[in-house]
Amino acid sequence: MNMTLLMANLLGHFPGGKYDLIILDYDLGNGESGLEWLRIYKTSSNFPPTIMLTAQGNEETVVNAFRYGAQDYLRKDGLTKGRMVESINNAFKRYKVDSKKANTEQLSVHLYKKEKFYRSLDEVKNKDVVIFIEIDKFQSLKDDIGMLSADKTANFVSEEILKQVTDSEHTGEVTRIGDSSIAILIHDHEKEDKGADICEQICEHFNDTKFDIDGKTIDFSISVASVYVSDEPIDAETIMKQLDISCRAARHTSGHSYVSNKAKNKDEIEIDEKLSASVINAFSENRVKPQYQSFIKLSDIDSRFEAIEYFQVRISLLDLDGETIEAREFIPVVENKDMQKEMDRWVISSCLQEIARSASTGSRYSGFFISLTEDSLTDMMFPKWLESELILHGTSDMANSLVLEISLDNYREYEKQANFLINSLGEKYTVPFALSEIAEPSNLEKILSQSKFDFIIFSPFTSENKMAKNDIIKIVNKGKEFSCISVATKIEDNDAMMTVMSCNLDIISGYFLQPPQANIMETEVLEV
Repeated sequence: MNMTLLMANLLGHFPGGKYDLIILDYDLGNGESGLEWLRIYKTSSNFPPTIMLTAQGNEETVVNAFRYGAQDYLRKDGLTKGRMVESINNAFKRYKVDSKKANTEQLSVHLYKKEKFYRSLDEVKNKDVVIFIEIDKFQSLKDDIGMLSADKTANFVSEEILKQVTDSEHTGEVTRIGDSSIAILIHDHEKEDKGADICEQICEHFNDTKFDIDGKTIDFSISVASVYVSDEPIDAETIMKQLDISCRAARHTSGHSYVSNKAKNKDEIEIDEKLSASVINAFSENRVKPQYQSFIKLSDIDSRFEAIEYFQVRISLLDLDGETIEAREFIPVVENKDMQKEMDRWVISSCLQEIARSASTGSRYSGFFISLTEDSLTDMMFPKWLESELILHGTSDMANSLVLEISLDNYREYEKQANFLINSLGEKYTVPFALSEIAEPSNLEKILSQSKFDFIIFSPFTSENKMAKNDIIKIVNKGKEFSCISVATKIEDNDAMMTVMSCNLDIISGYFLQPPQANIMETEVLEV
């Protein structure tokens, strides 16, 4: 994406209201995607109805076009005047319906809304209820009826739930936070049932409501979980962890079912045994689903890294039924079963394979940021293992494509082991290291003078840590003093974007800029 397009987004310069209709080509030339353009501009006010024009028969492209706000799509192959007129009429009709909904609904079907919903959970108060709804075996549903029909089913579930909340006495927020999951935050729930009645009403509603596509009833079920917040302070991660476990328990009952609980603290949450069984062999059985968050370069950086397109790697797992297990679900199992080292090695090995593949095809020179757990950091055999992997995959001369992240807390606790790792891998193979999870500028100078870090990573605008602009500048300047490239993550809105651009940062990333992608080849790397 070029500078003009990015800044037009930030400053709202595209005059969408001047047009009655936009027909948008998927391929805009110069490597730019119409989908990305649509995602950026469709959220602006008075944006006209849009038709996506594509030469691709890819169902996923069609699904994403609708998700990002298109009213219709046309394939170039076999396009006729009649089909064009029909599509234009459909677009205007759908636009009218969508506009009417927009006046009363705050539901977003974009994946990056998930992060915003999580942040709202950090503000929950006494008597709030958080509800999580998951469409059961969604991957199997996609396999049976196709991605487009499965997505229509998820939209139907989202809209029906939104109607229920809107028409009820409750005050709340409804957000579709994933392909198959919807979350509700109900404020000030006074009833004694502590949210169980809402879950029951949702299940009864779907027992009585059918959904048809082309005259065929879609057979699906949902699992619902709720957590009632009492006086005890609780964080978003703990709430979602409990909801995941309860939702998984509800799934054990056939049909539309629910489990409702009072919020527990982190130490009270018990690990589900069926979940544990799914996680234990996930890495050896290759039931791992990586996601790649692209980085945007804001400035010229060290020549060693300039040509590399970097991604931050996060993973989810697949259970024995092929359904997704999110990190917040499986990490407690991984920690409980001492599997952190196995997880780190799987991620690193898969990234080295991707580095070797991209180098051999010449398609991209890809690099990856990988967060090390404390088990790998304290494992004296880890340097030898990584050395053997670099040789095995033929990537010894491309080791600067693999950036190993060490969190500030782990560095402080295991300083000796961290320095051994940095010195042994950095000197022999020039493996770069990043100091991550920096919360403030104090003591940064001491650490950077003791250890050779190539990158410093921090998230200046999270709900737990909203940094003043002056502190951001101090961190960036201190990094430059020690030749560190500064990286800001979790950039979620225009204000945050404008702030970091004025602080002389080198690299940024966030859902607002581009959500993580499951396939690195689908991920557009933005450069300013």
